[in-house]
Amino acid sequence: MRPLSHLFAALTRPWPALLLLIGLTAAMAGLAMEVGFDGSTQRILAQTQVQQAYQHRMERLFGGDHTCFIALHPPTGDCFTVGVLEKIASLSAALEALPGVAKVVSLTQVGTIRGGVDGLEVRPLIGEIPHDPAALARLGEAATTHRLLRRNLISDDRTYTAIVVELDPSPAGLEIRDATLTAIDHLAAEARSPEEVVVAGAPMVGQVFRHTMAGDLGRLVPLTLAMSGLCLWLLFRRPRAVILPTVAVGAAMVWTLGLMHLLHTPLSLITTALPPVLIAVGVAYGVHVLAATWGELRAGHDRDRAVRRAVARVTWPVVLSATTTAIGFASIAASPIRTLQEFGAFSVVGTFFSMVLALTLVPICLTLLPAERWEEWRGQRRPWPIDRWLKRLGSFSRRERLAVVGMALLMLLLAAGGIARLVADTDYLAYLPEQAPIRQAAELFNRHLAGATTFTVVFEGHDPGRFRQPDALRFLAEMQRHLAADPGVDTSTSLADFVAVMNRALHDDDPAYEQVPEGADEIGQLLLLFSLGDEAEAVLRPYVNYDASIARLTYRSHLTSSRAQVALADSIEAYCTHHAPAGIRTHQTGSAYYLAESSMGIVRSQARSLGLTAAVIAVLMAIVFRSVRVALLILVPNLLPIAMVFGLMGWWGIPLSTGTAIIAAISLGIAVDDTIHLALRYREELTPRLNPGAPVRARRAAQEAAMATTLIETGRPVIYTTATLVVGFSVLACSSFVPVRMLGILTATTMLFCLFGDLLLLPALLTLVPVAPSRTRRAQAKAGTDATATAAPTWRWNPLRRRRPTPFGLAPRHRPSAAVAEIPAARGVDEQLATVATSEE
Repeated sequence: MRPLSHLFAALTRPWPALLLLIGLTAAMAGLAMEVGFDGSTQRILAQTQVQQAYQHRMERLFGGDHTCFIALHPPTGDCFTVGVLEKIASLSAALEALPGVAKVVSLTQVGTIRGGVDGLEVRPLIGEIPHDPAALARLGEAATTHRLLRRNLISDDRTYTAIVVELDPSPAGLEIRDATLTAIDHLAAEARSPEEVVVAGAPMVGQVFRHTMAGDLGRLVPLTLAMSGLCLWLLFRRPRAVILPTVAVGAAMVWTLGLMHLLHTPLSLITTALPPVLIAVGVAYGVHVLAATWGELRAGHDRDRAVRRAVARVTWPVVLSATTTAIGFASIAASPIRTLQEFGAFSVVGTFFSMVLALTLVPICLTLLPAERWEEWRGQRRPWPIDRWLKRLGSFSRRERLAVVGMALLMLLLAAGGIARLVADTDYLAYLPEQAPIRQAAELFNRHLAGATTFTVVFEGHDPGRFRQPDALRFLAEMQRHLAADPGVDTSTSLADFVAVMNRALHDDDPAYEQVPEGADEIGQLLLLFSLGDEAEAVLRPYVNYDASIARLTYRSHLTSSRAQVALADSIEAYCTHHAPAGIRTHQTGSAYYLAESSMGIVRSQARSLGLTAAVIAVLMAIVFRSVRVALLILVPNLLPIAMVFGLMGWWGIPLSTGTAIIAAISLGIAVDDTIHLALRYREELTPRLNPGAPVRARRAAQEAAMATTLIETGRPVIYTTATLVVGFSVLACSSFVPVRMLGILTATTMLFCLFGDLLLLPALLTLVPVAPSRTRRAQAKAGTDATATAAPTWRWNPLRRRRPTPFGLAPRHRPSAAVAEIPAARGVDEQLATVATSEE
């Protein structure tokens, strides 16, 4: 790290560098202000190219499934009154006139199949609105008993009616989608008196998400900066200690958002948490620079020398810490989910920006502070109260190391019980609070009408005309009966429904004939007669293609849990596998289906990401410390907190969702930072104290002395950074999104558990495992060579140069002090430290 240290020490002209950083930040700020928002769930879909192509092909054949649902409830409790029907008619006409709307279906817009002189025809359910109460009652009876209208457009008790708005799925329709949804919401609001009018559906949920994200970003970012600044003030009690890290991390956030705009990447459901996360993570790097500078000033160095020495000391730990954090975020980017890829990738970039600014902007500003302002820091050796607490904590962890390890094992056992109860599930409506209007609207549909979520099943036959055959249509009808028996399905519609209604209409509306005919000739005659009408193609197009080789079945469900939706899809797949006629293949498709599958896939992918993160960090630590044993010891205090949080989630009944599944990778990448700082400082303190030729008790005493100094000197910034992380992530609890709240609360809890691991478990583990001398040192000791009297070579670790590994990756940089070699093993750690200090003076 000498080249980097020289680079920062060479900043003798800080003003040009500072002006360059200010100019770059100002330019990126202009771009960051233009970053967009995408609240749709399309960015969460994990579709292969084959699946995407198939879905687009089905949308071209049958139309899209991007549908909004408007429910209307009159105060009289009866939808079949003149005033209510007139409002439905006017609202339907206004909706149909909107650009971006493909089709509107309502009581006044829907047609029914009737028998006529010339065969079969489609007539409006309600032509001219009657004023006769008896006629209105007959209309109500006809609507509630019609298999295609019941619960789709009218509730069983006629107190709720629905208007179905199908959006244009074409690229032109997508370009104006936001304006279309805003207009739909505006028309519904205008019709809200005296009737109750609510809007539901996945497109409207995405619209609400988009507006909520914009509000969250404007509220959470200033709040996170303010709370982090307050935490820094309470810890340092100096304005510069608050301003410098806050400015550095704020600039890093601006750079990241500006880059997102340059790459045309909007903020989405997961990436909306990116700015607060970057603030919480990035503040820690500036804190380490400040703490190191403070330590050098307390040692009596002047301003410029203190800053240079501080940067030289913390550059390698900060770079290593940022690397491990980036590894955690990069593992998230390996997910097949687009929004997680974006979150992971830009988190890596933001972490890099935070590291660079902490090691450049903060030292530059420190060197520009007036020299007379530093006198309050120079030569201060008065111990802080936290130092005494850390000293007692270190003594306890060394003295009761077995008890600490036993307590950790007990915590792991309790966590295992909770993990066994943990379930994977995502409910996107539950992203919003229970009082959110869009969530209440969805629950209204679930109670009184069919659910506002539409699923699609496509059946493909080998030959044209396959779905004009009786066995194929009867299979569709049986499939619908199977769905009707499932409590999660509200309604279903297929070609079999229309054929049954045609058969009834052709037989003088006799209910006994409302079924699929037995013979192929009868079915062909029905379809031929119906095709003579003008609206035949528009009615059947959503359910069968032009040559009847492909049929489509849609069902509406009130299920919002991805776990329940996937279970239902699995049951459909199993039923079709066992009951589908020969030559018919089944495919489940549509946005709702792929969203449920993707939500469950996120959990599986993040489990792999956690393993990948742990493995990569372990390899990195093994390279840095040249010891697999030390690498594993470093991972233990960081994996235990993750297990504890997952255990708490299991005991508290919190599901593993798209929002909470990324906690593990984030926490491991962040939490290992402090462990690295402690381990590196421990190695630095242990190197001059360790006498490989000494007996085991003497080496253990050296370990304890090194750990005591490490906890006092490095434990303080570890507590500071943990405090800022906890405060930063806790701010996410103020988010309007429930999973973002849980992400903040659970990650903050993980950081607290990590503090226990760093200050109690890690010292116990490192001092519990004795440091074994190298083979060369053991040979010298056996031959009677005084290892301490021999000048130790001064070298730094070079990964390209092959050497026999030394214990704990220790690279001796100077001869150990004679006072250290003469410390009796039986003396206490405090006495040893006092002896070392006296001899050095």
